[in-house]
Amino acid sequence: MSAITFTPVIYLYFSTGANPGISSFLKAALESSVVAVLFLIVRRSYEFQNLMSLRSQFSTYLQAWMLGFLVVMIEAFMTQTSADYSRGGMLFAFVPGLALACGARFAIFDALRQRLRRHEIVVSSAFLILLGERRDADTMVSRMRSRGIMVSGLYSIPASSLTGSDQMRDGVLAKAVHNARLAVSASRCDVIYVMAPWQMENALTRLQSLLRRVPVPVTLLPDTFGFDAHNARPVDLAGLSGLEIQRAPLTWSERAVKRALDITVAGIALPLLAPFLGMVALGVLVTSGRPILFRQHRRGFAGRTFEILKFRTMRVMENGAVVRQAERHDPRVTKFGAFLRKHSLDELPQIWNVLVGDMSLIGPRPHAQAHDDQYDPLIETYAMRHHVKPGITGWAQINGHRGETPTVQHMEARVAHDLWYIDHFSLRLDLYIVAKTALLAFHDRAAY
Repeated sequence: MSAITFTPVIYLYFSTGANPGISSFLKAALESSVVAVLFLIVRRSYEFQNLMSLRSQFSTYLQAWMLGFLVVMIEAFMTQTSADYSRGGMLFAFVPGLALACGARFAIFDALRQRLRRHEIVVSSAFLILLGERRDADTMVSRMRSRGIMVSGLYSIPASSLTGSDQMRDGVLAKAVHNARLAVSASRCDVIYVMAPWQMENALTRLQSLLRRVPVPVTLLPDTFGFDAHNARPVDLAGLSGLEIQRAPLTWSERAVKRALDITVAGIALPLLAPFLGMVALGVLVTSGRPILFRQHRRGFAGRTFEILKFRTMRVMENGAVVRQAERHDPRVTKFGAFLRKHSLDELPQIWNVLVGDMSLIGPRPHAQAHDDQYDPLIETYAMRHHVKPGITGWAQINGHRGETPTVQHMEARVAHDLWYIDHFSLRLDLYIVAKTALLAFHDRAAY
């Protein structure tokens, strides 16, 4: 911005002897800088991996610089203020300004590179799974560390453990995935890297299937073949090539938008609904006594356990290894509880779960842990529901997949809708689900 502001003034002063002032050029600098920065944000030029790619940086910055100047020229033409800008001054601003900007980018690149060499920057934490011989493991860990990737965990599986029976192989791989899940749950892992020889196709296929229950990106190093990875995305780790065979469910910007919506709606709804919540609580107390709230442990994002809150609608407080699903005309449901369940009013205390971050307004409904343990072995993609925060309502619920699941097929249909939502998330979709849920609260035949 300084280049656009001052270099034209210097040019005009020495070429004509005039002092044109900086106001018009300052305005142009502000406009072009805003346009350029927005363009760079959209192109993700401020992400660390892109900052460490000089070729990509210079190419993208040239495009942003040209776009900024183009917007200024169009705005000057449309407002008939082009006379305020000297063509020679603008040209003098463009060329040296671009050189200065690229020089600044190179300085940032060099500073980051020096800090990486001194191991002063940690970009992400990784869990490394090695299949077969680990002769290259130390070299790989060192290369990752030099690129800002901290290996927080390493699990090595000898080739001999993968050549036995399928049951033995699956047990060994499941143990590796279990360790990876523990690292993710403890917030010590942002990505999983898998190193394996090319010939271990069967083991890799099974490992990929098991890793679906872990809600972080999974990248295969250094190469792969055509096992279930036709939609995989190439990954460039500053010279270290890989293939991302499972992307993060939501990007950081999508998570930020979703969290902002959650906090905004929950923060407004909780105080506004406080009198009504008090009346419902009084109704539960009068009709069925204490406790007013039903608390149950459920699994949220990455399988982390949290305590869900509901208004108590039953005479039982099941929260163990066996939890019976609610049925139509269930004798355990109180009369007032039946009214609350019919209109989904028993779910309102979960606004607090949303506000504290355990849940989201929209997402897959969290099931009792006993039901998670029941369906996880039966439905291969079941654990992928935990790739996002559970919701008060969701895509499955507004499409009729709520209530009792008497067969595995019923649960499979619900899971399919949950995964469709995860793959197609958008703010517009969330708002639609909120609106549809509000309408269904008055006449949802699936609610009981």
